[in-house]
Amino acid sequence: MIGHASNYPANSADSGSVGDLGAEASTAAPQRLTSDLVQMIFKDYFGIIGEKYRTYCAFTTAINCRVLAHFGIAARPLPCQALLRTERGNFALGYVEEVPAGQWNGHVVTLAGDWLIDCTLAGFRRLGDFPVPDVAIVTGAEPEADVLAGFEPAPGHHLLWRAPPSGTPGRLPQEPEAMVQAAARALIAAVARDLAERPGRA
Repeated sequence: MIGHASNYPANSADSGSVGDLGAEASTAAPQRLTSDLVQMIFKDYFGIIGEKYRTYCAFTTAINCRVLAHFGIAARPLPCQALLRTERGNFALGYVEEVPAGQWNGHVVTLAGDWLIDCTLAGFRRLGDFPVPDVAIVTGAEPEADVLAGFEPAPGHHLLWRAPPSGTPGRLPQEPEAMVQAAARALIAAVARDLAERPGRA
């Protein structure tokens, strides 16, 4: 299930940049990120990369940046904290446990322009039976704000992405390059097949 929505209006106060961690060089003709392309990339995302990666935020973000770069779309990892506010209480992914100095315990999403993409909200399902999408895609994200983005996936359930708490480590874990490449190639091939099957394509 893909949750695709516009950001809540009027984000809160600016908290400064969380830092540009870079993107892959383009290997295909540049394209503008559109709902159509997003649907092609993420419609069978875990069926392609593997169901076990539903809570691997750094790994899926690395894959997403590689795939989007292939289609000429600048994308980067955006460290953050994901919050789910419900009538049963508030729940968080990232920056909720103490870890040894220098280690990373955050959450990370993909930022492409003002599109925020989070593929690992399944982490909330470990905390309760919450109606969160497999992949959340929010347009109108504000990467320089304290509240980066937010939307309501179901009545009484509010998803928010916030900038990391000040002073938290920003270095992401290094993902296995061969695994990232293999997953990215599989997704790119799936999108290429969809594009080739479009009416009017040779």
